[in-house]
Amino acid sequence: MLVLIIGENGSGKTFFMVIMALSVVDKNILANFKIKHPHFRFLEFDDFLNIKDNTDVFIDEAYTWLENRRSNKASNVYISEMKEQKRKTRSTWYVSEQRPNLLDKRFEQFSNVIVECKTRYPIGNSKDDFIYKISFDNLKYPIYKRFPYEQAKQYFHYFDTEEKVPPENKQLLEYNIIKNNPDKLFSKVINLAKIIEKQQNGKTKAFTHPELKWICLQNKIILQYEPYLYLYFHDKIEKLKNNEKK
Repeated sequence: MLVLIIGENGSGKTFFMVIMALSVVDKNILANFKIKHPHFRFLEFDDFLNIKDNTDVFIDEAYTWLENRRSNKASNVYISEMKEQKRKTRSTWYVSEQRPNLLDKRFEQFSNVIVECKTRYPIGNSKDDFIYKISFDNLKYPIYKRFPYEQAKQYFHYFDTEEKVPPENKQLLEYNIIKNNPDKLFSKVINLAKIIEKQQNGKTKAFTHPELKWICLQNKIILQYEPYLYLYFHDKIEKLKNNEKK
């Protein structure tokens, strides 16, 4: 089942997903934001290659993963195909977005349930109550649910409402932004080199291109940085050699 959750910022989208996750304590939870659930694990793209049975998937701020401008991208197409087979894995997918028209059409138009998080305004005893309009594809009329704020507060420690959801291709986006800025690119390469040097127990060595590519893959560093890292290590080795000669 695909559940699409829409609403303005602060209207309770993430809260709704957390409540849904906590209601299934016997299921595995994959989410791109942290939920304090006994079977929670951070969702990464390669998880879609093998989603285990009895697993629910939660994608918050879904434009970061499923933006419609990238509808033909391999990740969008593959996730869409996996979504269509979710019934076979007893999986429910929850996808939240402020502006559903930003989403890949395959997710915007083919949801089984649409949850509209209503703007929080004075109703009942509290202006902060969470109001949800829930429409099912097999029911003629929607139903409304109200979650009193005083009850909702008891669940706030299960997640961080200020947590930012990074784009699925964050590294590549960052690289494309800084690649024409020598100072920022050099600074980034130095930081990545420190990660590699730490993995090598602080030793500086002359890497071959194939060796360095494998190390990048091991450290989840995109290969676009490999040529610059190669130059960095090559230059560092040359300087060490020159210092030894002196």
